[in-house]
Amino acid sequence: YGEEIRGCNSQVKLKVSGRRLDKKDVLGKSDPFLVISREREHGSFIPIVKTEVIKKTLDPDWATLVTTVSKLCNDDFKRLLKFECFDWNKSGNSVLIGEFIIDLQTLVDGNKKD
Repeated sequence: YGEEIRGCNSQVKLKVSGRRLDKKDVLGKSDPFLVISREREHGSFIPIVKTEVIKKTLDPDWATLVTTVSKLCNDDFKRLLKFECFDWNKSGNSVLIGEFIIDLQTLVDGNKKD
């Protein structure tokens, strides 16, 4: 099932970091990357953005992600976004480290300086 994508070209920049992630590799580190997914109209999530893998760290600082509000949340600031952090493995079987769900409005509101 498809969903109509609205035409807002406003950009959003996300700076995401992880701290004290779980050790998933044998040598005590992880090779983390993020997948950000948008909730679809029927409740499932569809991946829309993937970060680079940062090797051998438990405290990653990913490059700033730049995308449009349309792509991220279909111009609906209350649409849920799922952030999943995985440990990359050469075999292709990535292991989930952790995840959280939030909407863009909460992210924007939390970034405002009073």
